[in-house]
Amino acid sequence: MWTFASSSEAQELMVKIVESVGLRPNFAIRAADVDNAQADIDQNGRRLILYSEVWVQRMLAKSGNYWAGVGLLAHECAHHLNGDTLLGTGSHPQIELAADQFAGSTIARLGGCLKDALSLFEMLPEAGSPTHPPRRARLEAATVGWRSASQSGRECGESPRPDFNMLGEWRLTYADDRACTYTGSLYVQKRTGDSTYSGYQRHRMECSGTIVQQNAAIIVDRANYRIEIRYSNPRSNPPTHYDADRYSLRFDDDGGIIRGRNADAAGNGRNVTLTRVK
Repeated sequence: MWTFASSSEAQELMVKIVESVGLRPNFAIRAADVDNAQADIDQNGRRLILYSEVWVQRMLAKSGNYWAGVGLLAHECAHHLNGDTLLGTGSHPQIELAADQFAGSTIARLGGCLKDALSLFEMLPEAGSPTHPPRRARLEAATVGWRSASQSGRECGESPRPDFNMLGEWRLTYADDRACTYTGSLYVQKRTGDSTYSGYQRHRMECSGTIVQQNAAIIVDRANYRIEIRYSNPRSNPPTHYDADRYSLRFDDDGGIIRGRNADAAGNGRNVTLTRVK
């Protein structure tokens, strides 16, 4: 079997999927001459996810949905995380449904809606086989997984309060990969468009006493209850190297609390909570 280095996008996505459940991947992802995608252990005992780049691109083009790729990769990650590849029994419907459920829950944790979670499974064969369940069962498993992990329980297209806006002060609590707690505030000062804002964040790194300030550009996706905050120009006292943060968040019904994760350039991101102050 021929294998090739995976794309950086696939590698980054695999890490994001596994870290969404608080783990670090102990397997590698490789493009290979396989029919579609599979989790495997090679003759040297290395845990791998193998995928056909051609098949994946065709599938994504057919679905027109980025989340189908997330679901595919999450499904294969589940086979390693659930220990399926250690059993040596190959595929059977029950372990496939468990992997489908994990895929649905992963999409919820990463911010996708129910329609996104089902996009992969809607393209699968209607009939089952000795190794794989029928489409209807796989759709059900993905739905159960998505609902178990969704913070809002909302389906695509449902919108939050139309008067929601980010303007004002937000209290920040955050811990990075080294368990260093940050406390401070996000000050949203200006509305720059219908769903965009600007401001700055100032916080203290409790483990070192360093004060950091960085500019913020905020994008609000009301339809999917998502907020992205991109930071730039970090300045600190005392001066030190500091990677710009990038938050991916979801807000609650009244918009008073926003929770999510940071994905900074160094990969130190962890849970973030913003609470409206005024």
